[in-house]
Amino acid sequence: MNQQTTENKLLTNQGFTLIELLLVMAIVSILSSAIFFNRDKATNTQALNQAAQKLAFDIRKAQTLSLGSVNLDSNAGICGYGIKIKDLNTYGIFLYHGNCDNKNNFVAGNTADSKLTYLSKDKNKITISSNSSDIIFFPLKPIVMINNDPSLLSATITLTNDQGQSKTITVTNTGQVNIK
Repeated sequence: MNQQTTENKLLTNQGFTLIELLLVMAIVSILSSAIFFNRDKATNTQALNQAAQKLAFDIRKAQTLSLGSVNLDSNAGICGYGIKIKDLNTYGIFLYHGNCDNKNNFVAGNTADSKLTYLSKDKNKITISSNSSDIIFFPLKPIVMINNDPSLLSATITLTNDQGQSKTITVTNTGQVNIK
């Protein structure tokens, strides 16, 4: 081999060909689009997880308020704290009023402590479905009443986002709160 041929080989082996460059650009664009389109699903999943954690926290907060006997007065008919599911997107922590000795027919009172929580904000559409609208915690023993029915053993609350993903919160009549 002469020197001229060696120099020509060195010059032709420099850089990328157009096909190589197009192939790399195609791979990068495919990966970028896959990440971009899965971002919404991940955001919706995270919003659903946060909503389930918030609802479980609020249930535990109502339970703690009741066990701490904050603002409870059985003589005035204020018997316990609880969660009331208002509609498909709204729930709140309420003081419950009624005949505290009877443990039946309780009503969620509209007090200063009542604060509604709205699940669906912006584009994260999360809905509530439940087999009960009221979960009431009574102090001292503690007693958990689901839908004013002492025979119910648990309440199941399901949160579902617009992509069909769901989280289930179960509250037993012994006061256990579980998220699945």
